[in-house]
Amino acid sequence: MKIPAVAPLLRTAAFAAALSLVNGCGRPPPPPAMPPRPVRIATVEQRDVARYVDSIGRCVPVASVAIVAQVSGQITEIHFQQGQEVAAGAPLFTIDPRPYQAALDRAQADLAAHQAQLKSKEAQLNRSRELLPGNFISQQDFEALSSEVDALKAQTKADQAAVETARIHRDFCVVRAPVAGRVGVLLVDQGNVVSAGALQPLVRLNSLDPIYADFPIVERDLADVKTLASKARLKVHVTPLGPNQAPREGELLVIDNTVQAGAGTVKLRAIIPNADRGLWPEQFVNVRLTLDTLPGARLVPSDAVKTGQMGAYVYVVTPEMTLDLRVVRTGQTYEDRVVILEGLKAGERVVVGGQIMLAPGIKVMDAEAMPKTPPNAPHEKPKA
Repeated sequence: MKIPAVAPLLRTAAFAAALSLVNGCGRPPPPPAMPPRPVRIATVEQRDVARYVDSIGRCVPVASVAIVAQVSGQITEIHFQQGQEVAAGAPLFTIDPRPYQAALDRAQADLAAHQAQLKSKEAQLNRSRELLPGNFISQQDFEALSSEVDALKAQTKADQAAVETARIHRDFCVVRAPVAGRVGVLLVDQGNVVSAGALQPLVRLNSLDPIYADFPIVERDLADVKTLASKARLKVHVTPLGPNQAPREGELLVIDNTVQAGAGTVKLRAIIPNADRGLWPEQFVNVRLTLDTLPGARLVPSDAVKTGQMGAYVYVVTPEMTLDLRVVRTGQTYEDRVVILEGLKAGERVVVGGQIMLAPGIKVMDAEAMPKTPPNAPHEKPKA
């Protein structure tokens, strides 16, 4: 009996085993799965918010008066301190009244003289009227006497006007505040001679409570503002520039009747209570004109919205904790949140922090849910 030849079979089996071993060692192991990326997540809110127009404005006094002299003369007294609040009608300056008092006295004397002459002539005319029927006086003399009486009556009226004019000039020697307000820097000193109607004012007086806030809006908002302003008084909030400034509430007073040529803006004026004098004429302020309420607005934190080539977008966190890139249409900013007009639903979750190196489809985890290691916790040594 022949013994089978096993050597070739063993060599073939050994070669196959070696080839399988070589092929197994040369294939790289599959890469480990990427761990979820920690991000901060917020939920889309839904609530009513105000719709508004923001602008930059400046404060304007309701009344700003350049105080000028209405008569000429020397300033003999100044009745206020610079920067003082004065009431309407309060005396501000006194101009030497002596020449004007003398003119008044002269006018009153002329009036008294002509009134006495008129009284005498009227008595003569009355007697002549009784004598005329008996021809004890001629018709010509009677008519002449009547004409004298008429002339004296006219002269008396002219004298009365002269007395009133002289009295007005005398009273103008005391320059009074036409409105209540705050006087500014004194522009003329006591002892100077001033002229009536001079261009240089003596001082400027500004009323401070209430105060106007003038601000522009763009032309495209004009129709909306006019429509809403015709239905109700629109609220306006002004905030002085600078830190720690609280807004002040007022009302829209007037919409200007002209669009500014070349600028495409319309000036609006609000009136603001200013009892504490917190607002100052010509001061710049941030202005917010509240139009109406936007019901059921969807809001996300401002940090959630990014801008790319496709426009504004957010990363939405799916229930499987993967990312979905969503293009959105944004509206107004409300405090630290943005109104989303299109692209999101209430209750959806969006990424608000850690957006660097994110991409659609990757796994994420809520950074707020990660366990926090105490800063001074000892590190565990690896086991051998």
